Formats: sequence, structure tokens, C-alpha cells
Amino acid sequence: MPDIDVFQLLTSTLDAVVFGEHKAARDRAHELAALCRDTDPDTPDAWDGVRSVLASSSDAELHHLVRYLTARFHLLNKSEQLTIARINRERALAGGRPESIAVAVGSMHDDGLPPEAVLDAFRRADIQPTFTAHPTEARRQTVLYKQQEIAQLYRELTSGTLSPSEDREAREQLASCVQMLMLTDDVRQRRLRVPDEVRNGLYFLSSTVWETTPRLVRDVAAAVEDAYGIPSAETVRGLGPLVRFRSWIGGDRDGNPNVTAEVTAQTIATLRDAVLRRYRGAIEALWHELSASDSRLPACAELIDAVRSAGADADSAEPYRAWLRVIQARLSDDTYTAARFLDDLQLLDRSLRGAGPVRAADGSLRDLIIRARAFGFSFATIDIRQHSGVHESAVADLLARGGTRGYADLGESDRMRVLADELANPRLIPTGPDELEDQTREVLDVLRVVREAREKDPAAVSSYIISMTHDVSDLLEVLVLMKQAGLLRVTPGGCVSDVDVVPLFETVDDLERAPGLLREMFSNEPYRNHLEARSPGEPFQEVMLGYSDSNKDGGFLMANT
Repeated sequence: MPDIDVFQLLTSTLDAVVFGEHKAARDRAHELAALCRDTDPDTPDAWDGVRSVLASSSDAELHHLVRYLTARFHLLNKSEQLTIARINRERALAGGRPESIAVAVGSMHDDGLPPEAVLDAFRRADIQPTFTAHPTEARRQTVLYKQQEIAQLYRELTSGTLSPSEDREAREQLASCVQMLMLTDDVRQRRLRVPDEVRNGLYFLSSTVWETTPRLVRDVAAAVEDAYGIPSAETVRGLGPLVRFRSWIGGDRDGNPNVTAEVTAQTIATLRDAVLRRYRGAIEALWHELSASDSRLPACAELIDAVRSAGADADSAEPYRAWLRVIQARLSDDTYTAARFLDDLQLLDRSLRGAGPVRAADGSLRDLIIRARAFGFSFATIDIRQHSGVHESAVADLLARGGTRGYADLGESDRMRVLADELANPRLIPTGPDELEDQTREVLDVLRVVREAREKDPAAVSSYIISMTHDVSDLLEVLVLMKQAGLLRVTPGGCVSDVDVVPLFETVDDLERAPGLLREMFSNEPYRNHLEARSPGEPFQEVMLGYSDSNKDGGFLMANT
């Protein structure tokens, strides 16, 4: 249950805003809430009391009750979050949370694990949470922002640091925010569209994810320092971002005709613009922070040369600020890459560290470097997903235009022979775009969007997921389409492939056949060539196991075994 002080404060504010002096209406709402909370659904006539309250209420009163109770549930959720945060903080102050990074690293130390083994495990960590399309988060962004504001005001009111006038002002702001929450529609006036889903994903990326990603790396570094004595700054410089983010929003077109090539291109551009805005803000903040003069904190020769090469004022009395202005200008250049951005930040870091123990290098700059590693210029990598049947139709259409008809009627072995011949041939299938079916053009347009996005930032798209993968030919078909779109090239030196191909096994039959199918994939020469091109020396294959369609196919218990 939430902290009673939190919930009492928020609901008493809600009561005052909604009911004012109307005690009877407030009592009715509280009675209904208590009945719903305390009723045992297994007892006879369990809901009679609730029915009685509802039956004796007018339509206007019912509408008001629904609005009140909905707002009350929003406040209950926020109260629970605040209580969880408080409990975790208290546990940390009392000696650490059992599930925390600090306790885990401490346990490794106590078990005799050497520091290099611990650090190597963190260096190899590659955690990639994914934002799915059609999100389960039903609350509007407006509601989420208001809940954030309510939480911040609660923290201020319970901090014990406000003067009487500040306390009064904060309570008035809280009442205003709660009232506006009550007056805000909970349900959108229209169906959620893909751009709306993108904005919802960006809400979390640009707030919670942006703030917590460097904190995770800092927590690991602090835990290693506590357990092994290795300086935290040294550990941070040697670690990757630990987490990177992926998204299906704007890329998952299986069963959604609204996710077109144009929508995917807009989604990629929106994510890029959003992360660049955050970087510009961070660079501006660093400019204000790094005010050191060259006479007091000399910049290294490498940085001075870089400032001069960029055409900036190399004789500036504030070379660090001069370099930040160079970076800021470059962020508006379409040819600037995430890799160059990271290099430019690391040059700034090297110069600061070379000048002495400058704390600024272990603050905002360190966090920005971590973010640059985690987000690149994409914020989240977009995964493309399409149904295997769509690829089959597109390949059949392409082959027919090139003179090979009847592909869809072939058996699996004959399909693989045709596809292997096509993948061994460096030439494209000769066909004009106006000759193709609409669906085929759309599939190729999507792949061309991927190619163009990767030319700007290879991390923009890295995986193509094939839903309802049944056979090896389902993967080879995608390779043929990638070749036609310029994402796979057959050269004298071998295959060059730009995107991972990911089978998604969903039906019970496909899940049972998956191990054998994977062995077939890895023994198939064209697919093995693609795999070797994607990860030379250490072939890596991502596999997805579906639960939604397996649930429909075999039932809930079968899908979970």
C-alpha cells in the first residue's frame, strides 16, 4: 500500500478541489471508494452496497463520481511510486538494497572474483530494452506530465525546507495541478496514430531514459570502487553504456497498413531531431559550466589544433568554450556523425584530465559521453518487422518481372535453389518501379529508407524481423529484397550485408521446429555468408520467440511452457 501521508495529502487536495463545501457529495464518493476496496467478491451479494450507491445517484452525479474516482486512481498510482522511491531510499541509507548493483558487486568480491572479471562482465553487457508498438501505456502524455508535476510538488512539501509562504504557495500549486488533472480528458478524442505512439515513446526516452542511463553506469563504477578500490572515473571510461535502446514504433508494419515507408522515415527523423535537441541543450549547459581560462587551465595542443582546424578562434582565452561552440555548430550539420560527436567529446575530456584533477570531467561531461555512446544520433534503434508472407509475394513479383515465374508454387528445396542463385549473382533483378505491384514497391521503399537512414547513422536501423518465420527460404527472401534495395551486395571479395535478419518463431509448430530450422540456417551457404559479413569471426544470430500468436495457437499454458 502507498505511504498513507502521501495518499492523504493528494486525496485531501483532490477533495477540496472537487467538492469544496459539498460534504454529502464527498461522503458519497468516499463511501463508494471504500465499498469497492473492502468488498469480498466471493461473498454472496458482494456488490449490493455498490449497486445501491450507484442506483441512488443521478446521471450527473455518476458522471462526477467517475471523473473523481479516475483522478483518485491516478493519484493512487503516483502515491505508490513515491512510496516505493521512499522505501528504496531508506533501504539504501540503512545499508543497501538486496537487489542493488552495489550489493551484487560486493557479493562478487566476497566470493573471490577478481576485479578484471567483474569489469569484463560489465564491458560485455549489451542490454537492449525495446519499446513495442501499440504501447500498453494508456495514459495520455498530458496526464503523465501532470502526475510528474504533482510528484515534484509533493517532494517539495515534504522536504521540511519550505518557509510558511513557500509551503502555502506549493499547496496552491498542488491544488491547481490536481484540479487541472480532474478537468483533463483521460481518453484521447481520436485513435492513437503512429506519430502519437512515437511521441509517447519520446516522452520516456527524453525524460526517464535520458536521466537514468548515465546513472546506471555511475552506480556500477561506484560499486566497483567500494568493493575493489578502483577509482570510479577510471571504471566509467572503460565501460560501455551498459544499455542501448530499441523501438518497434514506426517500424512494425506486420498487420498495420498505417506504418508505411514514409512513416518509418519520419519516425527515424523525429528520433534523430529529438536526441540532437537534447545534445544541444547539454552542450549549452557545458558551455556555461566550463568557463576556465587558458591561463588557469591550459588546453592541450591537440584541442588547440582542433579548434584552429575548425576555423574557430584558437587564441581564445577560453579554449574549452571555443571547442564547445565548434561542437554546437557541427550538431546542425547533416554530415556530422555520432562517432565524430563522441570523438569530439572525448577530446574535451582528454584535455581536461591532462590539465589536472578537474572535477568537471567527472560530472556533466562524463554523463554526456555515456549518453553519446548509448543513444548515438538515433536515440533508439528502429527495428523493422514484416510478415513472411509479404516477403514471399514481393520476391515472387520481382522474380516474375525478371523472367522467373511460378516462385510461389515451388517447394522449399526449389525455392532455396532459386534464391541461392539470385544471392550469388551481383546484378539486380531488372525491373522498373512502375512495373511492380504496390506491395512490392512498398517493401523495397522501406528497405531503401533503411539504407538512407544508415548512411547518416548505422545505428538508426540494425535489425529486420521476420514474423511468422516457417522455413529457411523466409530468411533468404529478405536477403534477396535487401540486395535489390542496396542493403546487401555481392562483391568479388564476398558478401557485404548491412542489416541483421531476425527470425521470429510464433506458432507452436514453429517453436518446436526452431532448433532444427536454426541448424538448417547456419548450414545454408548464402545465409552463412550473410552472417559472416555481419559479424566476422564470431557469427552472431538474434532469434525472437513470440508469445502472442503462440498463445492464440496453443493456448495460454502451452505458450508459457
